[in-house]
Amino acid sequence: MNSYNTFLNTPQVKVIMNLQVVSALAQKYSDQARSANSLSIAAEPEAQLTVPLANFFSAFAAEAGLGELGLIREAQLKGVRPDFAATINQRQCGWVELKAPGHTLMGEKWRGREKGQWELLAQLDSLVVTNGEAAALYVNGVLGAECDLPFDDPASWDPEPFKDLLQKFILAKATPIKRVSQLADRLAPLARFLRIRLDEGLENNLPAVLQAKEAWDSTVHETTSTGQFSSDVAQVVAYSMAIAGMSGQADLNNDGVITLKEAKDTLALGHRNVLAAALGPIIGIPELTEYIAPELGAIIRLISGMDVPAIQSAKDSRGEPWLWFYEDFLAKYDPEARKQAGVYYTPTSVVQCQVRMVDDVLRNRFGQTLGFGSKSVVTLDPATGSGTYPLAVIDQAVETAHIERGPAGTQQVARNLTKNILAFEILPGPYSVAHLRVGQRLAQAKNQLVQFDDIGVYLTDTLEDPSTHIRPGLFGDAKILAEAADKARRVKAEQNITVAIGNPPYDRVTSDSGGWVTAGNDHHEPLFDDVIKPNAVKLVGVVLCYASTWTDTT
Repeated sequence: MNSYNTFLNTPQVKVIMNLQVVSALAQKYSDQARSANSLSIAAEPEAQLTVPLANFFSAFAAEAGLGELGLIREAQLKGVRPDFAATINQRQCGWVELKAPGHTLMGEKWRGREKGQWELLAQLDSLVVTNGEAAALYVNGVLGAECDLPFDDPASWDPEPFKDLLQKFILAKATPIKRVSQLADRLAPLARFLRIRLDEGLENNLPAVLQAKEAWDSTVHETTSTGQFSSDVAQVVAYSMAIAGMSGQADLNNDGVITLKEAKDTLALGHRNVLAAALGPIIGIPELTEYIAPELGAIIRLISGMDVPAIQSAKDSRGEPWLWFYEDFLAKYDPEARKQAGVYYTPTSVVQCQVRMVDDVLRNRFGQTLGFGSKSVVTLDPATGSGTYPLAVIDQAVETAHIERGPAGTQQVARNLTKNILAFEILPGPYSVAHLRVGQRLAQAKNQLVQFDDIGVYLTDTLEDPSTHIRPGLFGDAKILAEAADKARRVKAEQNITVAIGNPPYDRVTSDSGGWVTAGNDHHEPLFDDVIKPNAVKLVGVVLCYASTWTDTT
């Protein structure tokens, strides 16, 4: 039994425990736990139980023939994540939350700060809650087993219920995900744990995490804070695993487990080179992957258990499932950060209304019969998120073409749109979803597959100066990311844009954050001068308008 997969798929061999050894382990635990409890500080009585409990769990699992059970102590972040990450034979298998003796193990009865903690813990696929006196196993928030521990009376303690609980804990599989909304709800808390882990590494100046941040800033995009780096990486890992898992082909060695390396390779094989390359600063530092192994392992367990056919056929009453994925994800992942950053998706009805209005202007005032689908009309969404505006533009262009020219018109505008729909997004997570969705929608319109390089969705900061040059001597993932950024710079510098439409996050609009768009560079006047100078009196509020929802046609 030397692999995680063995415990998932192989019937367990019945091991007869040596009762004398078990009795000695129980007595030792009772002595140490009771002694630690008597010396505990009133504010944190459970903290004194960590060593006796971890030692007992590990020693008992070994004696019971369950494998090498390890409990990795997590940082003391109250109300954030469990106290221990658990591994079996060095593979992540779940979590252990430690409460003070006498504390109820029923999460639904927790109150105050702990009520919020339970809402997060209930999302985990395999969780043991213990107060040192007893233990309870929860699988996705549902009670699966409970037992006493040898805290007070080790001589009369029955070890079989504890063995049964540990075996279920080790064997527990994530309840298969069958809908995109479930994927967002259950992936977000795990990504949040990963973000917190990276935050700790930066706070403690862990070399591997500092090295990863330096590599990320120089290859993917420069982060403005340590918190942004941690969040970006957590989201990229989550999205990469999800998109690779959704392909149904990511388990390259057919062992039932989709690793991060397999996800990266799957994305590359599927021509999602930019997203795959964004994983380079993570996978390329072994000390980093070792440091985040418990959090990464939980994501791996979740993605490996997805029911891909069910997800692909599932519907969402609100509309297209992927349209809501990122907003659902952020609502669970970090609602406060979403609020501060202004990352709220414009209601579909508002987007469609804007797009229809612009389409009418293009057709009736600019003489473009096919509107957005006309060969000379180039449309840009400068902060696309998960691609809501480009999708609405594609749908409107197809509808207009069908009205004007019938089925043949649809094929014509599909070819035009492949060249003329452009979108920028700075965050790799939503970028990957936007690229996926826009590519699928263009393929539907053309009734044929669209080449990856023909999809005009770019991982870039709209406000980055397009005169920046690619650094020489790059190779591998760094070169892929640099070349992708260079393509976006060429679009900024050379492409004439007919329509700019979107809803950028409002926190970017401050007096000095406009970059080359508002300040220009050595080669170009400020982009906004074309709009502001001729209408200086009339357009005093243009920046504020840009900050909420803006549409511009030229």
